[in-house]
Amino acid sequence: MTTRIPRVPLTTVDPNTLHNKGTKPDAEKPSERISVKRQRTEDSSRSLQDQEGWEAISASTGLTVQGLLDTKMTGKNKHDLKGKLEQCMGYIKQLRACVRYLDTEAQMLEADRDSLEASMLELQQEKEGEAASAKQREAGLGQELSDKQQQLAEAGEALQELERCKLELEGCLRDSRAANEQSAERMRSLEAELQRVVSQQEDVQKQASHAQDQYNKAQEYIANLQEYNAQKQRESIALNNERAALQEEHKALSSEVARLTASNTVTQAQLESCKADLIESQGSRAAAQDECMRLRTELLHATTERDTLASQLAEATAKLKEFESSTGRVMTDLQAVTKAKEDLEEKSASQEALVRTLREELADVGGRSRAALEEGAKLSAAKSALEQTVAELQSQLRVATGQIHAHEAHRRKLHNTIQDMKGNIRVFCRLRPHVEEEGTGVIRPLLEDGSSHGTGVEVTMPGTEDGHPGPQHLFTFDRVFGPAASQDDVFLEISQLVQSALDGQKVCIFAYGQTGSGKTHTMLGEPENPGMIPRAMDKIFESSRGLQAQGWEFRMRASMMEIYNEEYRDLLGKGAAPPRGHKVVHDACGNTTVSDLTVIDVMQSGGVETLMKRALSQRSIGATALNERSSRSHCVFTLRIEGSCQGTGESSNGVLNLIDLAGSERLSKSMSVGDRLKETQAINKSLSALGDVICAIGSKAEHIPYRNSKLTWFLQPCLGGGAKTLMFVNLSPASQAAGESLCSLRFASKVNACEIGAARSRSGPLKN
Repeated sequence: MTTRIPRVPLTTVDPNTLHNKGTKPDAEKPSERISVKRQRTEDSSRSLQDQEGWEAISASTGLTVQGLLDTKMTGKNKHDLKGKLEQCMGYIKQLRACVRYLDTEAQMLEADRDSLEASMLELQQEKEGEAASAKQREAGLGQELSDKQQQLAEAGEALQELERCKLELEGCLRDSRAANEQSAERMRSLEAELQRVVSQQEDVQKQASHAQDQYNKAQEYIANLQEYNAQKQRESIALNNERAALQEEHKALSSEVARLTASNTVTQAQLESCKADLIESQGSRAAAQDECMRLRTELLHATTERDTLASQLAEATAKLKEFESSTGRVMTDLQAVTKAKEDLEEKSASQEALVRTLREELADVGGRSRAALEEGAKLSAAKSALEQTVAELQSQLRVATGQIHAHEAHRRKLHNTIQDMKGNIRVFCRLRPHVEEEGTGVIRPLLEDGSSHGTGVEVTMPGTEDGHPGPQHLFTFDRVFGPAASQDDVFLEISQLVQSALDGQKVCIFAYGQTGSGKTHTMLGEPENPGMIPRAMDKIFESSRGLQAQGWEFRMRASMMEIYNEEYRDLLGKGAAPPRGHKVVHDACGNTTVSDLTVIDVMQSGGVETLMKRALSQRSIGATALNERSSRSHCVFTLRIEGSCQGTGESSNGVLNLIDLAGSERLSKSMSVGDRLKETQAINKSLSALGDVICAIGSKAEHIPYRNSKLTWFLQPCLGGGAKTLMFVNLSPASQAAGESLCSLRFASKVNACEIGAARSRSGPLKN
């Protein structure tokens, strides 16, 4: 009797179970993680490309990076400084966009490289894990195979069962081999993927190296451009010197005109005196001629009377002789006749004496008449000479006046050219003095040697708690004024812009910065140390008086308003505000009109000071945790200048906007509540809208959001082109204000990078 060996229960091994053993079912595949990271990289790259403008420039011009670097400056005359500068500004703008684009590409490539390195590391770790799991599976299969062999040894008598078990084990072994082959195939694919990733990493490194070379070339080219810009600035200084020489020549011509005018006045007085003497001489001559005619008439009458008496005497003598010879008249008759004869002789003698006297008087009158005629001839000659002299002086005066007008036109042209070379939108940075209570200063202006202002400013952020120093940031602007710079130093730099307003340009100057950074001090100042607005008024009135000597006449009208809680408020009005509020309207010519706004004619700077005191007494000012006298509104001073010259038929219309912006505040620091909270929100909203407008202008956006704020809507003509704009960014050196100062400097850098349209002159022929 044979003993039956009991069956050992067999377990069927699933290949999928063996393949997935030791593997998490929810783990991501490496290829999926690579695709996700690549998608994220592409999304970040796409967002960066949307922010930069190089692709737009490349699409519009067809330029590549190498093509831009190979571009040469051609097509401009060496004397056409303005054209060269405009071409250089466009090229510099393209270079800036290209550098930003290359910098962004380099950062993206570095990010891709880091991502690929991380992916490669993860793939290596997963490969090692899978190899370990495969070894574990192989060890498990070996153990299971030994168990089966032991079962086969023990089940020698159950051969058929063992054969079936063998077949089953062979099937399981085939499945295991298939699983091993799949694992090997997967390992081969992972190795190929790893090689591809390594190849991509090498390509990325090559591209990064090439981009770095291009970046170095761009930096070298930018350095050359900066040197070229410095040369242009030296040429601008030479033009300024030439303008100063022309102004000196203009002053000399003005003094010569004044001298010729005085000489002409004296000559005119002499001519009038000679004319009076000539008229008096002509009257004396006429009187003498009348007297001569009267004497001639009396002489003729006396001669006739003498002849009559002589004839009567002859008749009497004849009668006497006749009487003596014929009748012998009596003695009495003879005596009577003798007496009559004596009377007649006496009368004849007196008549002869009268005739002699009349002849002498006639000769005297004739001499005086001849002298009067000679004097009249001399006076006529002198009159002709004086008239010729007057004509020559008037001709010289006309020539001198024409030269003065020509020099004035040339001065305006040179002045406008210099201002255009400096740019239609400029940024000046001013750092107020440090106060001991504010702690350590974090802002350092980079001043040039031997000057009171430079072009760079450096900000050092506060360090960390573990002692590490904070990061440093460097910014460059058109001008940087240190704490020691005076109001005179600052106004000296903007005085030429003020002159542009008198020449018929539209000019806007505004101060930007956090509360307590010195904006109001810069724009308004104090009575003993006035700011930019009072000094600009003095400059305009002084220059207008000089132009009045050349025949110019000016009419100046001033207005002052504030933008408080997104509403326009008239600071010079005496009554209540209009029911619908003030409205700002811009016409097609760029003129800005504010409805129901008080506009006052001003003739001298003293009148402007009175208006400003009156307006500032109504401005909204309040105390916050950051500033005891904080401006709670944007203050806008506008001066409209209308000029005309009858001599040349010219006219000009200039506008000068001087704006003191309210300071930006953080609610966490200002601790504003109630009305102050509402004011702070309105201020921050308008300043944020101003930043959006600047960003849109800098990126050449199709739509500029001017209507997002009352401030940006009022500044549209100044920011949108057709005006010369200057921005003061005022900074506080306090360490606790470092964050706000850095934000202000970044905003100022955006403004400095913007380009607006060329300013249009608002002068032309005089209209009747």
